Amino acid sequence: MFSLTHAMISGYQTNPGDFPNDAHRRRQRRFGFIKSGNEEFWFSPDYLFSSTMVPVEDVKVVFTPLPALPNAKNRRASSIFVEGTKLQGQINRVLKGRGCAFATINSQGGESHSLFLETGEDPAIVVGATVEFITGENKGGPMGTRVKVVSAGTS
Repeated sequence: MFSLTHAMISGYQTNPGDFPNDAHRRRQRRFGFIKSGNEEFWFSPDYLFSSTMVPVEDVKVVFTPLPALPNAKNRRASSIFVEGTKLQGQINRVLKGRGCAFATINSQGGESHSLFLETGEDPAIVVGATVEFITGENKGGPMGTRVKVVSAGTS
């Protein structure tokens, strides 16, 4: 079960150093902090559910707090959803007659999550369909809205 925290990204940095080529540059140390109340949570962009987003300050996020890594002072933020981000996922469950479904999505680091989607009664929303949507939230946590089928699934 998600233990969700609502917050804003308060800082993000890379440690570029001297990189002789792009392969080395991709492995650079990237991290940031998310401020929630009086606490700052450390995060890696690998925990972001976005394929293209570069973290910037003052964007609204929802995340799962985790304990600090050994020898670290800040707790970690995991399963980070940035409000208003376009994502893609695959439908894994449809609640017929209720106008909603669940889609499996993956973070940049490969973490998997089943996300609630408001789909309406679109007959193209079937198990296996690939969909695109915009992230938002409701009282239950992160969710997807403005769902559009990218490729068909099986019914």
